[in-house]
Amino acid sequence: STIRNAGDATALASCSTFTGHITIATGVPDQVALNGIRQITGNFEVSSNPDLVILASNTLEKIGGRFMLDTVAALRTVNFTKLTSVDTITWYSVPRLEEIGLDAGVDVAQKVEIQDTNLTEIRNFNIKSTELLYIQDNEVLRYISILLNNVGSVNIGRNYPKIQVEMPNLTWANNVTIHDVSSVLTPVLSHVNQTFGLYSSPLHSLDLSSLRTVDGLLSVSRNPNITNLKLTSLQSVGGLQILNNSALGTLFFDNLANISGDVSIGGDFSNISMQALRSDTGGYFTIDATNGSTFNCEPFDKYHSNRVIEGVYQCHG
Repeated sequence: STIRNAGDATALASCSTFTGHITIATGVPDQVALNGIRQITGNFEVSSNPDLVILASNTLEKIGGRFMLDTVAALRTVNFTKLTSVDTITWYSVPRLEEIGLDAGVDVAQKVEIQDTNLTEIRNFNIKSTELLYIQDNEVLRYISILLNNVGSVNIGRNYPKIQVEMPNLTWANNVTIHDVSSVLTPVLSHVNQTFGLYSSPLHSLDLSSLRTVDGLLSVSRNPNITNLKLTSLQSVGGLQILNNSALGTLFFDNLANISGDVSIGGDFSNISMQALRSDTGGYFTIDATNGSTFNCEPFDKYHSNRVIEGVYQCHG
């Protein structure tokens, strides 16, 4: 069904469950209220609409398919007070969008993509799990709080440079890539199935003290202000890349026992400790500690001579 004016939306009010897709036409002006409908089995889409300002429903609870906003230039408010279930959220190029009313919390979403909006914060995305969380290019977005338990891929970056990111319930992820953030809160994240990367961020501290395993690469690079990196529970990692963090002077891997990939650590380090290391089977293990007056390579030299470190080995201190 295509909504071409406010009357078309009103005509759907008697339909509790709409079977199929609903599209709002290009020329629909000002406001659309989908009150009366509780469920749309298919997609709900607004695309290339220059005039729509407010999109709302006080009854809609479930969208079975995609909730898409694409190139909706004037839209300022999305207010769906009862919405709790969406298969996919894709919001692209909604440059004036500044208010989301999702009072009930969105409990289910297969994919969340939010790009090029005027949002200052994202809250009430009470998603238990999702395949993709992609939040990019929202220039004034200062705060994200999403109550995920597990996620396929997270990609957050190119938002407001001092954005705060909170995922307080996240325990498992497949891939995490975060850049340009001032703080990251993942207090119960324990396992990453592939890669975890934090890049080009002005944050001072990263607490990953619950993280036990990263099956792929763990990378913390190009973060000039970070002085504290907590990885106290890390037991096994596929690879390590810790580079170009100019204020980071110490690294303590208290429980790291197994490394199955390459290691590249560089910076102004006075101390790096891997006292529990039992096996490194990667192709190379490189430490380049520019603070040579205080850094001691001897523990790693011993690991190499005892074949705990099996690959090509270099340590400069």
